Amino acid sequence: MPKHKVAVLPGEHPWSPRIEVDDHDISHGVRAISVEYQAGRIPRVQVELAMSTVEVTQLGAKEVELLVSMPDGARDALIKLGWTPPAGDR
Repeated sequence: MPKHKVAVLPGEHPWSPRIEVDDHDISHGVRAISVEYQAGRIPRVQVELAMSTVEVTQLGAKEVELLVSMPDGARDALIKLGWTPPAGDR
């Protein structure tokens, strides 16, 4: 599993910190973050993206084509983490 630099920094408001992964601000796409630490092990950070619903629709009977929609903040966070949107995606 690749290692990443994760930082939780003061944000504009106490209830909305700035969350960075590998120096990329993903704050607008994050719903929750948790840190698990056990002595002698590398800390584990889990980030839950703000995607209340992901709508997947199959189009066409023989052709498999999916439409996936997600909030812009979650999409931007995924791109900053290395995801490449499908060709033709906005």
